[in-house]
Amino acid sequence: MPQEIIRTILFYSPISSNNRKQNESSQLLQLAESLSGILPKFYPLAGRYIKNDGFVDCSDQGVEFVEAQVVDDDDVDFNDLVSKMEMEELNNLLSRNLHQVDELPTDPLLSIQVTEFKCGGLAIGVSVAHRIFDGYSFGIFMDAWSTANNNNHPNPGGEIKICPSFDLATLFPGYGPCSRPSSGPSVARSSYPPSPIVKRFTFNKDAITSVRSKLITRPNSYYTRVRVVCAVIAKALMGVDRAKHGGKSRPCLIVQAVNIRGRTNPPMHKCSCGNFVLTSLTQFSETRDHENVIGVQELVDNMGDSVRKTVASCVELLSQSANLLVQSRKLLPTSGGKDRAVR
Repeated sequence: MPQEIIRTILFYSPISSNNRKQNESSQLLQLAESLSGILPKFYPLAGRYIKNDGFVDCSDQGVEFVEAQVVDDDDVDFNDLVSKMEMEELNNLLSRNLHQVDELPTDPLLSIQVTEFKCGGLAIGVSVAHRIFDGYSFGIFMDAWSTANNNNHPNPGGEIKICPSFDLATLFPGYGPCSRPSSGPSVARSSYPPSPIVKRFTFNKDAITSVRSKLITRPNSYYTRVRVVCAVIAKALMGVDRAKHGGKSRPCLIVQAVNIRGRTNPPMHKCSCGNFVLTSLTQFSETRDHENVIGVQELVDNMGDSVRKTVASCVELLSQSANLLVQSRKLLPTSGGKDRAVR
């Protein structure tokens, strides 16, 4: 998997309270305690990635928890403030840069920054190494943490029903890091971060519903909101590229990440954590004129076809591996403990 960080920021509006400082202090304590309560279930997140050997040492080294404050947001509407934030301001709410990974043996795999705004709002920035988690696994962790934080039990996290599984490392064992010839001294990635051009586009629910309602649904097909939005963006980018090249359409490649959980037979554990995705490629190479361009309908249909073909070509092999894993569970006794290393 790429040497990068999966990141997200959750915003929470101010809560009406007569004692804001006490309320904020209680919120921070509750977040920290609920996080501590679920980490034993997500033990690889508290480990460290051993770069030279290509595995995670699960020795409970801990995660990073950062507290921060914004002091110049007096008399500002919190929702308005958040909606107008630029990329640099959003990055300040995260404790890790996108490519700040594998620089030191002590780098945490999970880093959290809780930022308090003077108006009472709260931002929780979560960064996790993509090496050990994909987006679905990230969602499982966030769901578990949210459940623990909202739990009124005296012991936060004590009644969590989410039980993550890390059997994927057994199903697809690693082979260590790729050998690459060294052409010079190693340079920390964060010392030369990429400078992408980032723009934010907002698609509200009604707009997405409107676009989806105009599509002709094929039998056994369902157009998700994500696929519809991706098709709209792809059409716009293809239009920009066509305009730059005198109206000529160039080949276009759309890449989709496909979650494989639930697609094997027997299905994997629904809370399987790790990286269990396939890459689906959709290519458009036909030359079109101004009157006959690729539309959203064709894009969503072809993207769906590509996903189905990708899954069909790999699911049999993955099912065989999943079946072997199920059989091995029946034969091998449980150790009652957790693995020290996860590849």
